[in-house]
Amino acid sequence: MSWLPRRCQMCASKLAELRVLDKAMQGRWDQDREAAHQDETFVKEWLVVIRAMHPLGFFNSMEVHLERLSASAASASDGAACGI
Repeated sequence: MSWLPRRCQMCASKLAELRVLDKAMQGRWDQDREAAHQDETFVKEWLVVIRAMHPLGFFNSMEVHLERLSASAASASDGAACGI
């Protein structure tokens, strides 16, 4: 049997809490992908949750997709601000 690192009680609790949030956000995404896709606040909030899981040893593959959505939304709003 190989050695596996363990999380302290506080980190394990925090990760469990973040995974519940992540799962709820994934459920919203699955339920109405088009609306969630266009909701900048939702995308940014989900990114915050996903990034908070990194130091706890958890990776979510949606991060790359959400980063692209956030970046494209930011560039679109920059263009709208200058009248493009």
